[in-house]
Amino acid sequence: YAKKLVAVPIAIAGQAVGQASMPFFARLFAEGRRDELADTVLRTVRGASVLAIVFAAGLIALANPVAGVLLVRGKFTVVDLDPTTGYLVVFAAAVPLWVLQGLLARAFYAAGNTWRPMLAGTVVTVVSLPIYAFAWHHHGATGLALASGAGILLHTLSVAVLLPRLLPELRGRNVIQRVGLR
Repeated sequence: YAKKLVAVPIAIAGQAVGQASMPFFARLFAEGRRDELADTVLRTVRGASVLAIVFAAGLIALANPVAGVLLVRGKFTVVDLDPTTGYLVVFAAAVPLWVLQGLLARAFYAAGNTWRPMLAGTVVTVVSLPIYAFAWHHHGATGLALASGAGILLHTLSVAVLLPRLLPELRGRNVIQRVGLR
């Protein structure tokens, strides 16, 4: 239930923004406007990340009332609320990572390079299996929620490390200058 609740902010801040930005990324890549693409990717990531952080913070702060209003009925009782709220807080903390990973991957897709993020995801999945096993053994269901966060952190970092290989215009750039804050 908690995982389904965090799908909403991920869909709004990540998937919707990603779907809207994808044609712009693809056009800029196809036209060879790589500096502009780097700027656009960074501005999009910045804006969506701010939105994702706000959503995550709100969901963390309001986890219990949100889960209570949306879930408590039928077989889901108040007794189920506390553990679900705990999982919701853990999953919500990872919302910005899910959003960031999805947007960074779209820069690869725009360039027609789907294998790098797929390969990164496959490696992260294999590396994550022992993390999940350890987390389950030592912390039960909460450990699985934490392992999920560790997995998306690893995947986000791997895609972020690989992106400058595809888009060298991102290398050595001051991100603050690139997104127009200075």
